Amino acid sequence: MVKLYDGGAYLVNGTEIVPEAEAAKVEALTGKKAEKSEARKGTMAYGIMEAHNTSGNMEGTAESGQSHYIRKCGRQIRCLYRRYR
Repeated sequence: MVKLYDGGAYLVNGTEIVPEAEAAKVEALTGKKAEKSEARKGTMAYGIMEAHNTSGNMEGTAESGQSHYIRKCGRQIRCLYRRYR
């Protein structure tokens, strides 16, 4: 089943989804304040962009033409997931 959220969401400990509107719950569960900029660094997309970034500067990488790596890797991940589930 798929659930749509208005706004963002945090994945806590790999198991619990907390809507962005309930960010205080993230702090209660983890002891860390929910900061959108720090949470972004923990995403798979950020890791892919960082791995392919040759400038050393992560600011503006989506506009620099590297965002196609996310789409390509996302398709590959979906294919692997369907094959091995």
